[in-house]
Amino acid sequence: MLGDYFGEGMTAAHLKMTETPEGDTELIQYDLDCGAVSPFPLVRCHGNIYVLPGVPHLLRQKWSAIKNILEKEYELAPFRNKVFRLSIADETKIAELLETVQTAYGDVQVGSYPVTEEEDGALTLVTLDSKKCFKLESAAAMMRSLLPAEYLLAEDSDVKALSRQPSVCSSPTK
Repeated sequence: MLGDYFGEGMTAAHLKMTETPEGDTELIQYDLDCGAVSPFPLVRCHGNIYVLPGVPHLLRQKWSAIKNILEKEYELAPFRNKVFRLSIADETKIAELLETVQTAYGDVQVGSYPVTEEEDGALTLVTLDSKKCFKLESAAAMMRSLLPAEYLLAEDSDVKALSRQPSVCSSPTK
């Protein structure tokens, strides 16, 4: 790769600049703003450490590429959720299975909330929240397999509000 770029002019100093930590090192190709592939890939070590250049305009190029990666792979993704609407009021009946799901899927947050006056009769809401869709779907599948069928009233995805209570602020019809 370097030989293609520098050709006969490649020196030991050029090679020295390519040294990276031993172990898990990944070269990531990315496109420049003009659409061409950068001749110098991003270097990522141990999954979350990026080796960056000190030259300001090169640093800006790399940062733009890293930002795109972070938005796709890491914490900049939006939270997604699953809500299980249950017919039981006693959360202790499902405490062990909630703990099982939480232990199996550490990237998924598990919550349990008692509710009243829900239009569908739900008495407990169990939520699964994650930024990692695959983990969320896997945790939801595990939850479905562990929950007794008679407890489950409904399952919702990506809800904005947990309650299904009728609105007390409805405007009167004229």
